[in-house]
Amino acid sequence: MSQLVSVRTNTRFELNYETKLLEPEVELIFIMSKPVYNVDRKKGQIVKDLGVTEVRINTDTAGITKLIGELTALQTSVVSIANMGEAFNTIIKNSQNPKD
Repeated sequence: MSQLVSVRTNTRFELNYETKLLEPEVELIFIMSKPVYNVDRKKGQIVKDLGVTEVRINTDTAGITKLIGELTALQTSVVSIANMGEAFNTIIKNSQNPKD
């Protein structure tokens, strides 16, 4: 599974050919790592290493605002799941160490 390592950006202007005006644009660069498996022929073993890849997305301020909104909504869901996990962990812990 890929894991997010870093987020970088490039900002620039793009020419809108219809209006003949410059419009701000941002390139979001998500740098991710994921496992890469190779065979070490000398040892006869499978070796796990990390590879790095990137995903680039061009967007404008409206796209960034939409992304922030979607990530904020996702954060709310993840907090709910984390709270549920804590409740389950309490049940598991108590079931493993029952009080007499």
